[in-house]
Amino acid sequence: MVGPRARSMARNRARAAAPLAFALLAFVLLPVTASAESYRLQPGDVLELRVAGRANIRESMPVNIDGEIVVPLAGVMPAAGRALSEISDEIRQRIAMTALPVSNDRGLSSAEHVHPSLVSVSLRGYRPVYVDGAVRRPGAHDFVPGLTVRQVIALAGGTSPVEDSEDPALRMIALRSQLEDLRARALASQAKIDRLRAEIAEAPTPGPGPDRTAEEGVGKTGPAVLEGLTGSVRRERVRADFAYFDAAAGLAASEHTALTRQLAAEADGAEADAEEYARLSEAARGGTVTQARLADSRRGLLFARSSQWETQARLASIEREQEFIGNQRAQRGLRAREEAIEALGAEIVSLTAIRAELGAAHKTLAYLSDYASETPGARPAKIEVSRGTGPASAVPAGEDPILRPGDLIHVTLDLAPR
Repeated sequence: MVGPRARSMARNRARAAAPLAFALLAFVLLPVTASAESYRLQPGDVLELRVAGRANIRESMPVNIDGEIVVPLAGVMPAAGRALSEISDEIRQRIAMTALPVSNDRGLSSAEHVHPSLVSVSLRGYRPVYVDGAVRRPGAHDFVPGLTVRQVIALAGGTSPVEDSEDPALRMIALRSQLEDLRARALASQAKIDRLRAEIAEAPTPGPGPDRTAEEGVGKTGPAVLEGLTGSVRRERVRADFAYFDAAAGLAASEHTALTRQLAAEADGAEADAEEYARLSEAARGGTVTQARLADSRRGLLFARSSQWETQARLASIEREQEFIGNQRAQRGLRAREEAIEALGAEIVSLTAIRAELGAAHKTLAYLSDYASETPGARPAKIEVSRGTGPASAVPAGEDPILRPGDLIHVTLDLAPR
């Protein structure tokens, strides 16, 4: 039976041998560790902490989005941009300063410090690399040291114009349907542009105008007929507005003529009343006309003058109304042209976009048709690698550079039909 003294001596020998065992482990892993030592940590990398002789202390420490890690017994530490050797030294120093509880054979607890050489910090996992563009499975892929560009493209399923979730045949059917829709939209847009240009070039004329609805449909179908009808309705609306303004202007002109004549008659009457009042005033001074007769003449003169002034005011109001009606008529014509010009500009932009979509759909359909008949991998791919915030660099044909964690690989296939 082993006594307490023997067990204590065995435990001390194990503790003394632990640093040597750790040193041997570090020697075995030296090539891998040395390659990782110069690597600068970034969010997404994962570190692992181990303490020799304490199986309960084994923790994964991911570098979070803020560039920090949470270290058992040491707390939060900044990690992004730091080398593994640098952060390992700091972790060892912090843990060495922490006293850990230890229980002996008698059940008594004590505290002891961990020797720095017993603390191991390794790089357990790297940030993924990302592949996008003409591959079957775009997205993030696990990084392992030594991973090359062509290996990660193979992990992404190889080059392809469509993803695994798409069937090229179904994609071609959808593209043909899209082409038909785009052609119809292009025809409708061109018909609208033609109609708007005709509206802008055509000067609005008063009156009902000729009925052009039937002739606008001759030799035309679909969108052209619809835009022809739309143009006819718009022209009739403008003509109806002009007819309203012309009718109002005609009424104002008639009233203006009547008031002008009335004003002339009132002016003649007022002049006659003034002469009569002057004659009676002279007679009243000679005593041949009573004051009552003179007062009646004066009241008649004042009434005539008042009526003349009122007519002049009404005449001025009619003239302002005529000016307003003329201005409104001119504004209606300008507004119709402005609306047509604005709509024309927007429609030209829309037609340009539709034609661009048509061109892209044609190229894609032609490419898929050629690709379906080719041997997989026969079409050359353009590969670019982006690292950090730097510009993308093209991978020369025949080369297979080694990647780093976080690299973005963009694959483009030649879309030119063969």
